[in-house]
Amino acid sequence: MKPKVIVLFSTDLSVQETVTDAVVETRHGLRIGATPEETLKILLGDRSDVDLYIVDLDEDSHGVSLLAALSFLATSVPIVLLTGFEPNYCSRLTLVSGAKACVGKPIAKEQIVAVIKNLLDRPPSARSDTRLPGPLLEAYPLQSVA
Repeated sequence: MKPKVIVLFSTDLSVQETVTDAVVETRHGLRIGATPEETLKILLGDRSDVDLYIVDLDEDSHGVSLLAALSFLATSVPIVLLTGFEPNYCSRLTLVSGAKACVGKPIAKEQIVAVIKNLLDRPPSARSDTRLPGPLLEAYPLQSVA
C-alpha cells in the first residue's frame, strides 16, 4: 500500500518534531511548511497527492488565515487543528471550518498517531469523532453553532 501524504503547517519546532515522529510511526510521508514562503509554495503547488493537512493555529503561523484558505482550496482533504487556544473557541472553529479533529497543546506523539490512524488508516465507517482536544472532551461537549 502506498504511504499517504500529510502536510504540516507550523513554525513551532517542537510541533514539527512531534508530528514528524508520529508520521514516521504511522509510515506515511510528510511535507512541512515551516515559513510563510514554504506554506505558499505548498499551497500553490501540486496538492493532488495530499491526504491530510495539519494546521497549527498559533498566531505566529497565521493559522486561522491558513485554515480559511484550506477550507476553500482543499474541500475533500481532512484538516486537523493544533491549538493552545481556549477549547470552546477550538470546537466552534472546527465546526465552522469543517476540520475533522482538534488537538490541544501541548501535543503528544500518541495523540497525533491516533488522529492519523483514525482519519487515514481506518475505513470512514469506523472513524470516531475527534473534533475536541483529548482530555477536554468531557468538560467541553461539542455544541453546534447557530
